[in-house]
Amino acid sequence: MALFGLGSAYVGTAPGSVVGDIIKGRGGQVIAAWQMAGDAGMIVGPILVGLLTDYFSYQAAFLFSGFIWIIALVLSVILPETRASYLENDLIPDKNKQEL
Repeated sequence: MALFGLGSAYVGTAPGSVVGDIIKGRGGQVIAAWQMAGDAGMIVGPILVGLLTDYFSYQAAFLFSGFIWIIALVLSVILPETRASYLENDLIPDKNKQEL
């Protein structure tokens, strides 16, 4: 349970800070949509995995969950940096800037 609590703490704060860095001025609407998507995932996810378990097997549900996890891991690695202090450092190349 302690590990679950640590994971929940990360999931609640880190993606929200990325969304907050990206939106710049439209905070309420975007954060509300982000929260609703998270809530929908909390509702639909267990139902979908439960259906996979009922119709196929625990292994199918586990593989499906692992596949979703792999997608999230890959996206977290390839997404560009959004933190302003990181991007303002001249020693670190900005992948979003294009040289003319």
